[in-house]
Amino acid sequence: MATIHKYVLLFFLSFLFYIPVLYCQTSNYEYKIKQFLIDKGEFKNNDKASFYAFELLTYNKLNDNSFGIYRIGTFSDHGLSYLFLLDKNRNIDVFLDFIDLSKTLKGVLTFIDDTTYHLSDSDKLSYLRNVIKIYESNKKSIPWQ
Repeated sequence: MATIHKYVLLFFLSFLFYIPVLYCQTSNYEYKIKQFLIDKGEFKNNDKASFYAFELLTYNKLNDNSFGIYRIGTFSDHGLSYLFLLDKNRNIDVFLDFIDLSKTLKGVLTFIDDTTYHLSDSDKLSYLRNVIKIYESNKKSIPWQ
């Protein structure tokens, strides 16, 4: 009987230590996104501005998935949108902007072709369509200089 209690205690302690690890991973990605947006001039380091990160196909928030292409940006009228490519299984997190559309599309295609997730051609096409929509939307925005 004592062995069972040891296993239950071990499981409980493992679970308690696992929760902060999950939180740190999500927070780490959020920190990276915020730092990227600061580097792009979307807001300043001491601003209390918030940002968004939504997956292009599922519209899930960042902490809901371990894989996806996220549209990221700030909640502002004239802010630009960027891409955050995430594949936690392969420890890949890449930021793309739309300065050069061909480089952005090449980065997205490389990401979706090399992933461990098996995406259908329909999903790949949907990602590309959404990337083009973001590009078109960015062209209409007036970014703060």
